[in-house]
Amino acid sequence: MPKILLVDDDPKAVKLMGYILLKEGYEIVSALSGKEALEILSREKVDLVILDIMMPEMDGYEVCRRIRANPATAKIPIIMLTAKAMPEDRIAGYEAGADHYITKPVLPQELVATVKALLARTVVEVTRGKVVTFMGVKGGTGVTSIAVNVGVTMAKEGLKSILLDMQPYGLALASQLGLPISRVDPSFLKMKPQDITKAAVEAFFVRHASGLLVFPSIYPDYSVGEIPQEFVRKLIQTLSFMCDYLLIDGGARIDRAAEVALKDSDKVVLIVEADPLSLKLGNVIIRELEKLWVGGIKLIVVSVNRTRAQIAFSKHEQETILGSSIHVIIPPAPELFFQSTKEGIPAVILQPSSLVAEQIKAIVNLIKGK
Repeated sequence: MPKILLVDDDPKAVKLMGYILLKEGYEIVSALSGKEALEILSREKVDLVILDIMMPEMDGYEVCRRIRANPATAKIPIIMLTAKAMPEDRIAGYEAGADHYITKPVLPQELVATVKALLARTVVEVTRGKVVTFMGVKGGTGVTSIAVNVGVTMAKEGLKSILLDMQPYGLALASQLGLPISRVDPSFLKMKPQDITKAAVEAFFVRHASGLLVFPSIYPDYSVGEIPQEFVRKLIQTLSFMCDYLLIDGGARIDRAAEVALKDSDKVVLIVEADPLSLKLGNVIIRELEKLWVGGIKLIVVSVNRTRAQIAFSKHEQETILGSSIHVIIPPAPELFFQSTKEGIPAVILQPSSLVAEQIKAIVNLIKGK
């Protein structure tokens, strides 16, 4: 389903165009200013932009020029809206990079026909990979184990995947993959967001034998303190344009950096344990995630069962306490995960035909939308 970004400082105009295009089956996102539109484009893949010219602070011409100046958005088709029909206005729009003009008031038939025509003849290069954040309701729920095994499974399927470590020290992720403990150099954290480029991040990659690329912990120790949100946002954006899937090991805390990852994610995998405390915490955290617009099809809930079958909660009992559906249950496998950590070999490689490997594959399929 093509995604269309509507940009107009008039909420009524946005609502009207959105209604027209939704009826045609398009996915709609909207912005009431040029600045908001550019922020959306920095984190979401959009197939077409409908852009009003007359807006305060940053007019449509400037927004159009900035879209064309960014390699990641340069090929997105742009329809400009104007209340003016003078030739010089159209010329200015085409010089800024517009593909087509529509004069206000917008006629529904003309809008739909123009959108269909542009999408039919324009192939938009898909440059941004999907962003998936893994987080737990508390420490020790298995966030790193799930993230690592999902990443390895994707890499073995031929998907270019990057695993970004946002947990302190880098110890947990490294031990799961049998890699040396690796932390990003503190000098990297002092960079300005605009200086975070593909070349700047490539030097820190560690490659696992499966093909999974690991970007080491951005919290080499607790003395780092809070990392600015713009820094985290630019790092995620840069990495996402280098892979099919950017997987983020987010741990169990929703700080300001984690908020950026959660908001910018296409999917969020929330990991709970099948015990009363974990499920109650999960209920609270799901409500918090909803405030960050994380819910619905964006949220995948995974329950890790560590207790024997005789006393374990049923799936229905877990969902009742959690107040949410559970999509995947990881069965008890303490020996497998102990051996995995001890040998530094992911569980899906140690036992590729196990029930654990099957459930990891189920998570992968949910992330891929299958």
